[in-house]
Amino acid sequence: MENCKLKSEEDNINNVIYNNDTSNYKDITYNKKDETIKLFDKFDEYIISIEKDIIRNYLLKNVVYKLKKRFIEVRINQNDLYICFLKDVKQFDLQNKLKIRKGYENTSLNYYLLVKDISNLEYVFKLAKELYDYLKKPQEPICELLFKKISNRIMELGNNIVCNKLYRDYRFKSKRNFISITKRNYGLYVRLLKVEDN
Repeated sequence: MENCKLKSEEDNINNVIYNNDTSNYKDITYNKKDETIKLFDKFDEYIISIEKDIIRNYLLKNVVYKLKKRFIEVRINQNDLYICFLKDVKQFDLQNKLKIRKGYENTSLNYYLLVKDISNLEYVFKLAKELYDYLKKPQEPICELLFKKISNRIMELGNNIVCNKLYRDYRFKSKRNFISITKRNYGLYVRLLKVEDN
C-alpha cells in the first residue's frame, strides 16, 4: 500500500502519461518480494524519465512502455524482472546478454533479459536508452554502416580495385574476384575467395 501511494504521488508530480489507473500497480506488485519491487520501481522511474512521450500501460500481468508501438514489456516475478524488448534492440546488445523468447520468435518483442540485481539493471538502462534513441531517430542499419567501412578499406588497398553488385552480394576484384560480401540482418557475411597469386 505504501509503495502504491508513493507511486501515485510521483506520477502526479511528474505528469506521467498512462492509459489505466495506477491502482493496477498494487495488483502487479502484490505478493512480490521487496527487492523485486524496488528493482521494478527503479526501472520504471528510469524509463519514464527518458522522455515525456513514453506511455506506460498496466496490463493484467505486465507493464508495457510504448511510443507508437510497444518497445518494452515487463513482468514482475517473485525473484526477478522479466524484461522483453523490441527486436531492434539486438544491434545494441554488445555483451550478448539478450535471449530469444521461445514461442515469440516471429513477434516484435522477441528478446528478453532476466534482471535479478542492480548490475543487470544498469545494462537494461543502457539498452532501453539506445533503443529509444534509435526509435525516435532511426539510424542507418548496422550492416549498412559495417559495409561502408569495410568496402572503403578494401577500395583503399589499390587504385585498380572495382566493386560489382550481384543479386545478393558485392564482389571486389582487381584482375579477378578476391572477396565477396553479403548483407545479412545485423551483420555481414564475408568470404575470402581463393586466389593463387600474391
